Amino acid sequence: HYPEFELHIVSNTHKDIRGKYYSSCSAEAMRELMCSVDLAISAGGQTLYELLSCGTPVIATAVAENQERDLEILAENNAIVSIGDFNANNFCSKLYSAVLSVKSSRVRQRMSDKSQSLIDCGSTLKLARGMLAIVN
Repeated sequence: HYPEFELHIVSNTHKDIRGKYYSSCSAEAMRELMCSVDLAISAGGQTLYELLSCGTPVIATAVAENQERDLEILAENNAIVSIGDFNANNFCSKLYSAVLSVKSSRVRQRMSDKSQSLIDCGSTLKLARGMLAIVN
């Protein structure tokens, strides 16, 4: 439906989806990819938080029960668009609606701004420095 979209797919298996596939990426290459895209579709695990720290707008789905509440909270704070359970019968229609809802670059920019305000990467560095000061 959207020939202007360029899909970048991170997967170890190749499906019949038009797009550029990536597998076995280094951490640096993955970060570059995450930071370069206009929108990501991700599960609700650690990768989601990496995308948010890059400021990448995300449509997220829960692939495990323990991800559902995190997605609800992030969606309530307008940091992501949550489409709920990956195994739901209406997953494809929810995904389609979600893509339409973030088609505007202004909407994606607001999501990016919000996600970066929620994810404080500086705290990790501060904690690491504090731990090193204790050890040394």
